[in-house]
Amino acid sequence: MKSRWNAAVSGQQVLTYTVDYEAEGSCYYDPGNSSGPVEACYEAEGEAEITKITYAITDSAGETVDPVSALGIELIRAFNAEEVLDKLMESNSGDSRED
Repeated sequence: MKSRWNAAVSGQQVLTYTVDYEAEGSCYYDPGNSSGPVEACYEAEGEAEITKITYAITDSAGETVDPVSALGIELIRAFNAEEVLDKLMESNSGDSRED
């Protein structure tokens, strides 16, 4: 799965950083069963696990930012990993997900 996330850093000047990431992982979703005999009913469950994320960070001028630099680490820290998990669940075409 590949996606893009933008981060804006403000101060005297506003700079926009683009974080391209590639995530690998696994997920499953079982919608459960809410009809039929009580003993056959169970709640929905699911889980997603990210096993690897690779980052490529650029600024608005197209310059590359090293992901392990102080700035790169701060941008990645602000990165929303929950969004990656949601996209991972959505990308698994064999499963369905209900919130």
